[in-house]
Amino acid sequence: MGHSTPGGSSSGSAVGTAAGFSPLSIGSESDGSLVQPSIRAALYSIKGTVGGINMKGTMSGGAGFDSAGPVAKNVEDCADVMDILLPGRDFRSHLTKSWEGIHIAYLDYRTWQFEDWICDRLPEFDNEHEEAMISAFKTVEKVGAKVTYDAPLLLRKEIMERYNTVPIGDLGAYELACCFERFFRLFPNSSIRNLKDLIQFNKDHAELELPPNHSSQVQFESAIASPMTQEEYEKGLKHLRQSFRDATEKCFKATKADVIVASGESFLTTIASGSGYPIASVPLGFSSYNGRPHGMEIVARSGEEAMIFRVMSAWEATFPDARKPPPQLVNWDSDHEL
Repeated sequence: MGHSTPGGSSSGSAVGTAAGFSPLSIGSESDGSLVQPSIRAALYSIKGTVGGINMKGTMSGGAGFDSAGPVAKNVEDCADVMDILLPGRDFRSHLTKSWEGIHIAYLDYRTWQFEDWICDRLPEFDNEHEEAMISAFKTVEKVGAKVTYDAPLLLRKEIMERYNTVPIGDLGAYELACCFERFFRLFPNSSIRNLKDLIQFNKDHAELELPPNHSSQVQFESAIASPMTQEEYEKGLKHLRQSFRDATEKCFKATKADVIVASGESFLTTIASGSGYPIASVPLGFSSYNGRPHGMEIVARSGEEAMIFRVMSAWEATFPDARKPPPQLVNWDSDHEL
């Protein structure tokens, strides 16, 4: 992903909203595809609890991990969209703008940050980002929040090893072929009916579909080659979901926290994916090193989107300038390059 890309597969939703093509949008996420683009566009977003939102009509990443949610420039718009996606919850009533009584479990940045193969670790960016996070937590502590630093939570690899789960990637690969087949049913006139057809179409039109710097279809090919059966998938998903929730619940109980918060440059998205818990993003500011936005991610227990909205609302009220445009955009002259 690096420092220059707009994020994950819902980057179109985030970029379109940030650019003003739409006041808000909807994206979906299995592991970071919604919150990552939102962070990199200085927006707010929230992915609902897996299984809670009707995903019919979407190109879902898989029923086991995928869910949808809004992307917007403010928390109220996110709440209004989630009231449609999860009707009857009245999320606006939880926008208290107060930190009073909220307990946060913060995950250590250096332990949880992305590995270099996802995003290069650069001291010029990392030091400023970490300082901004710690400063933000010190601020919210002064206005009513309680923060447990370096909260104890197993990393995603540690959970899978300790609980002896099926690798989350294997489950995702099995789901992918099923998801494409389900998605293509929405287009009865298309000659492409499944993932195998799509792979062949891409090969037949390689000059358009497989440019030299993106010629691999390894994810697609791995999906159709998966030896996993439906029974093995269901059993493996159930065990993985229970394992991730058990590990996460231990963190909640040990810290007495309402939410777990980590850098937007972290693997917290995989914890949300494996557990099926809701996750949100909030903006933090812009890096002076490369100018790009950076932010935070928030996870709550299953079905506790309302608690996340309490935190998002308080965050927005405390840090109103977190998504203030950077100087190079404010002072941009359309006749000159950035």
